[in-house]
Amino acid sequence: MNIFQRSQGGIAMNDKNRRILLCVVLTALLVILLKPPAISGQHFKPILARIPPIIPESDLGKGKFLVASRDLIDPNFSQTVVLLLEYVPDGAMGVVINRPTKVKLSEVLPDMKELKQRPDTMYIGGPVSRNQMIMLVKSPSKPEASVKVFEDVFVCSSLKVVQALLNHTDKKERFRIYAGYTGWAPRQLDNEVARGDWHIFQADANTIFDKSSSDIWPDLIRRSSTKYVRAHY
Repeated sequence: MNIFQRSQGGIAMNDKNRRILLCVVLTALLVILLKPPAISGQHFKPILARIPPIIPESDLGKGKFLVASRDLIDPNFSQTVVLLLEYVPDGAMGVVINRPTKVKLSEVLPDMKELKQRPDTMYIGGPVSRNQMIMLVKSPSKPEASVKVFEDVFVCSSLKVVQALLNHTDKKERFRIYAGYTGWAPRQLDNEVARGDWHIFQADANTIFDKSSSDIWPDLIRRSSTKYVRAHY
């Protein structure tokens, strides 16, 4: 089909033929614009490298430290380190390990005469049930009525265990007593971790029982910054 017509000045098109040519040109342009470019995974690496990864759910669990991020300003958890005691579909539970009080255990448990000669103080374990006592024990053998958290660290709430530990002279046995605990509803902790409220580390007994409470959070938050830099650069 000849869409062109000759005129005295050269080649010209009538209106019908002009519309046909315009449709041909627009169709060609659409094909070019809509054709997907060849893309490889290499194009995305520089972008993805700058995006903090969501911590896999498998990283959460009993025996992990939750280290409060610098941006977490909730007064109950600002600059805290929480030891996870339980993490199940129904929720999670832990104790803050770096908030000692000036209240001596000898005042809390006056019937235990062995405490009078010791400097041990009570710790604030969290905002939930602060009238409830929870104890962490480091022991080479499982104490009575206790549950293992990780390695040689156990959790219990029996005063008999406290008394037994006070009567022992084994320096390998250590304990800390906490008032209250922390708790999360189902998926609540996962959402907080994904939001960046917490950094996750494997717990260790030395941090709980030997390190100064004032050093625990600063040391771990520095480690979390180093861990982040190494993972993304």
